[in-house]
Formats: sequence, structure tokens, C-alpha cells
Amino acid sequence: MRHTGERLLVLLAVLAVGCAATTSPPDVPRDAAEGTDERDAPDLLPADVGPLDVPSDDPGPTDTPPEDTAPDVPLPPPGNRSIGGRAHFFNAEGPGQILEIEGVEGAEVFLLEYPSVRQFLGTDGLFVFPGLAEGLEVTLGLLHPDYFPSLTSTFTIGESDLTDVTFQAVNNVIALYLGYLVGTDPSDATRCSMVATITAIDPSQGSIWALGEPGVTVEVDPPVPPAQGPVYFDETTVPDLELTSTTEDGGAMVAGAAPGVYTWTARKAGLAFKPVRMKCVGGWLTNASPPHGMQAIPE
Repeated sequence: MRHTGERLLVLLAVLAVGCAATTSPPDVPRDAAEGTDERDAPDLLPADVGPLDVPSDDPGPTDTPPEDTAPDVPLPPPGNRSIGGRAHFFNAEGPGQILEIEGVEGAEVFLLEYPSVRQFLGTDGLFVFPGLAEGLEVTLGLLHPDYFPSLTSTFTIGESDLTDVTFQAVNNVIALYLGYLVGTDPSDATRCSMVATITAIDPSQGSIWALGEPGVTVEVDPPVPPAQGPVYFDETTVPDLELTSTTEDGGAMVAGAAPGVYTWTARKAGLAFKPVRMKCVGGWLTNASPPHGMQAIPE
């Protein structure tokens, strides 16, 4: 990745405190660095997206901070479908060096709507949740003490198993740096952030390394103030407030939004795009990463 002089200086400053950040997340809700228990995930939900009352329709954003929920959360209705995929982990190894880290162990993945359904990942990062019913709405969450807490977009279980769901988990250093660039505190429990990758029609579209589609504009419903985004990523995967559409990176971000449920759509002449639905939780990052991001299809 290439950075301007200002960005490089900021990254150096962030890296200087990165050792502390990577061992204890900066104000991550529920002290993820100290381990998690069955109360952690439900307590992170905003009041209108609780595990006992997950909405079927978008209620719009709310400024209500997360509240504790009842410990007796229900299990999902049984079925014969599954959802699975892999978590990918990224660290800031030095100025301008963001690398995927292999062999990360101990991440916990859970179902946001049914937080008692959870599992710890091995070094391969693979996960699968079997026994889910068709029509069930699920969002996956990931916790690890060295990485910023993240969510996937929201899926509806269909007539076949849902595979290749991915996490692009960034460490706390990268999260702080991205927050600086867009003027937000990513660990603020009353605000949330969302990222999506708009992918091009290309053989890579079915993988996490899908090529981005340039020249796309993104809309968010309910709308957010312009200061919150969408902010587009430049060709070096750095958010640039001056961009008005996607680059070949394909990334777009909304930061500092009110927690709630949002639908993302995209526009470019000659193409249509798969919309995504995101549950935005305070102090967390929701990432619609490939291959289940906003994929381009012929109009």
C-alpha cells in the first residue's frame, strides 16, 4: 500500500502505540481481551436488534446505546441447512504494510441473533454452523483479543447451504488508523461503522480477493449524514474523503453511524448490483466482504 506523507506519519504514530492496542482492544465493549462468555454477544446488541426481538423489517437507526438482554436467549429453529466460511486476519506489520496473518487461533464466531450458538476457530480459520432452518435470518460475529470485533452482513438461509462467508478481521491498530482518516472513534459504543466491497464481473468475483468495480456510487437506507459517508477507498485501500465513487479497490465505508439496520445499494450505468443488509452495532465493524459483498451483475 502507498500512503501520502501525512498518512505515513499518522500510521507511524498509531504503530508506536500499537503494541498496547493489539494486546488490549481500545474500549472494546465487554472486555473482549479478557475472554468472552455467553453474556458478551447479546449485550453488544442495540436495543432494537436484541436476540429476543430481531426485526424482520428495517426499523431505521436508533441512538439508544446497547443494553443488557435476558440470559435465556432462544436457540434457532432446527433445520437441515448450514452456513460456513473462513475468517481472514490482517495486521499492520509496519508503515504501508498490511498483511494477512496465517495461523491465528482462538477467535470466537457466533450467531448475532442467537448468541449462545458459538464456536472457537482453529488455526485454519474455518467455521460452519449446521442445523439451520430455511428462511432463518443470521448475522455472524467474530471476537478475538487482538482484532477489532466484527460482523458480517445479514443473510437469509435459502434452499441450499450458504458457503464461503468471510470475515476480513483487522487488528486494533488498523481500526484506529481507519478511524482517524474518517474522523471517528471506532470503539465508541454509541456509534458503529460499516464497510462493503463492490466487486466487478470477473473470475475472481467468487473469492475474498475479488476485483473491485470502479466508478460505482453507493446509497445507504436509512440515509446517513454526508459526514458519515459513504467514504470510498482509493487504489491502495485507504479511505479518501475527496472521492465520489469507488476505485478499483471497490471499497466503501460508513463511519460513526447510529446503530440500526441498513440496506446498501449501488449504482453504475450498465450494471446492477446485489444489495446487502447490515446490522450496525455500536463499537463494532460490520463488513460485507467478498464473495458475499455487493456483486456486479449485468443490468
